[in-house]
Amino acid sequence: MKRTLADLEGVDVVDEDGVRLGPLQELRCRGTRGRAGAAARVEALVVGTRGWLERLGIARSRGGEVAARAVVRWERDVVVVRRGTRVQRRR
Repeated sequence: MKRTLADLEGVDVVDEDGVRLGPLQELRCRGTRGRAGAAARVEALVVGTRGWLERLGIARSRGGEVAARAVVRWERDVVVVRRGTRVQRRR
């Protein structure tokens, strides 16, 4: 199934036990800009209210992140990460 970034905004991020970590606000990526065919690699998922406030430019501290390598699967309305994954605060 092909998804766009807009499809993912606001979906819940939960661990394999169903523990809710927060809504997905943004993806942090690394890649080459401006090169045709260049692919960006997702490094982290920004989750929670603070991530939303950061995105709007309201919060001074950065939102919480979950490492992309913790993702087990992307479902229609939820992103599932490994059991025990915690939201890490960025500095």
